[in-house]
Amino acid sequence: VQYGSSPKKDIPDNNSIGIQDVIRVPDAGRLHDIKIDVDITHTYIGDLRVSLKAPDGTTAVLHDKTGAVQDNIKKVYDLATVPAFASLRDKEIIGDWILQVQDLWAADLGRLNSWTMEITITPEPLIAEDLASLRIPDNDPVGITRNLPLPTGKTIQDIAVAVDINHSWIGDLLVSLTTPGNTQIVLHEGKGERIENLVQTWRSQDRLDLRALRGKDAGGIWQLKVADRVSQDEGKLNRWSIEIVV
Repeated sequence: VQYGSSPKKDIPDNNSIGIQDVIRVPDAGRLHDIKIDVDITHTYIGDLRVSLKAPDGTTAVLHDKTGAVQDNIKKVYDLATVPAFASLRDKEIIGDWILQVQDLWAADLGRLNSWTMEITITPEPLIAEDLASLRIPDNDPVGITRNLPLPTGKTIQDIAVAVDINHSWIGDLLVSLTTPGNTQIVLHEGKGERIENLVQTWRSQDRLDLRALRGKDAGGIWQLKVADRVSQDEGKLNRWSIEIVV
């Protein structure tokens, strides 16, 4: 989405306050990427500092007294040229975005002609939940299997799988995920011993086997298997869910 302003404002010479121009973004969403296209006429761009202030107050400096005697700034700034833009990731875009231009040395004059923001919004995650509320049979390697269908046409960027299991000895449990492509991923196996209850989320940021799903289509039937492989302790699968960033 693009937002622009053409203020044609003169930049006061040798003035630390400078000028500000506001682009008011009416749309909601979380920022994934941003590009700023700036058009400034000036006879000595080494005098200038140009900065962007986000609605939450986060500030990124785009140009800081570089370029010496060169004329004019007509440039697109992105994450590659302004690493500080990374701090804007996942912030809400709605509100006032402020471009400030300061001329910090005497003798040369200029004008802010226009500036444009191009913002890419992070898509809402694809979330599916199964409120199973199902008893896990004791000392049974077959256990229980639950299915969650997800729509096709969505590419996995990141994935998180969460379970909520009541059990008096989670070391008895084997919990595994089977993808629509028939890849089996063991999420939990015999860990925790006498610890009660397994309420946990596994994320692709932390696990190589889930990370390997990045770039694949999310569509199809996802299966969760829970088996209690040792006698005496019993439990129940309350719920499980999949959250996919697309």
